[in-house]
Formats: sequence, structure tokens, C-alpha cells
Amino acid sequence: MAKDLSSLVEFPQSYRHAGVPRSISWEQVEQVLAGIDRRSASGKRDYAMMPLLATYGLRAAEVASLTLDDIDRRNERLSGNAKQAIPPLIRSRRRWEQRSSNIKNGRPATTCREVFMRCCAPHAPIGSVAVVCRAAHFIREAGIRVPRAGSHVLRHSAVQRAC
Repeated sequence: MAKDLSSLVEFPQSYRHAGVPRSISWEQVEQVLAGIDRRSASGKRDYAMMPLLATYGLRAAEVASLTLDDIDRRNERLSGNAKQAIPPLIRSRRRWEQRSSNIKNGRPATTCREVFMRCCAPHAPIGSVAVVCRAAHFIREAGIRVPRAGSHVLRHSAVQRAC
């Protein structure tokens, strides 16, 4: 060729965290869930939130904005903010009743319709940043090393498990 065209060739984009693994194994997810102390109201709340991230792949904002109206107790499903009906929450009736009881008994008395509330006053709905922080806390407490601990690690684990 008479002309040098190498300056016109575009290089593929590379993203800073593209090679970073973003999920953990299901055994590690179970380790994270087992490390949550469910004796306190905050532990019950956190134990109800983490499976929504890890099993159904919900985003932190979707978990934080989940309302009591989104829970279809009759059909044992979630709907609403997730934009679609999610498969049955718990396979056994006993576990569903226990999880529902943990959510109901762990909530402070409030007129807010959001499921997950702050345990300390003022009793307001929990924010998505708090969901991310709680997930990161439990991942680190389980001794699992990931470059960016948080709720998205559990979300990606749900996707990885489904594949």
C-alpha cells in the first residue's frame, strides 16, 4: 500500500475491571448466609435480604424498594419493582412461613410499606447503599476475598449459578 493506514485502525476498548471475577461460588454464598447472626432484628432483616440478591439476582435498589404489596403470600412470589414475577421464593412451605415471620417480626412498628427498615431510629426504609454495605460486610466476615465486595457479587453469583 502506498499509504500507512495504521493510524486509522481502532483498538478494542478495554475496561479497567473487565478481567476481575465478579462472582463467588455457591458454596461461598452459603458460607456468607451461614455467617449472618439471625438472633437480632437486624440479623433477621439481613438474612431476608441476602438471598434476594444471591438467589434471584435482584439489585440492591430493588431489594431496598421492595414493599409489602410486592409479596404475594398466597402464591409465594414476589412481584412489583422487579418488573416481573419471580419464581417461588422458597421451595418448602415451612421455610416460606419462617422467612415471612422473620420479615414481619423483625420490622419496627411503622406505617411505611417498604419491607426492609432501619433498625435504629429514625425507623425509615433502608437505602440501597445500606444493602450494598451489608452484603460487603458479610462477604468480608466470611473471609471471602473479592476485589469489590458488595451486593453485585451476590447478584453475579445468582447469574453464574443459573448458567
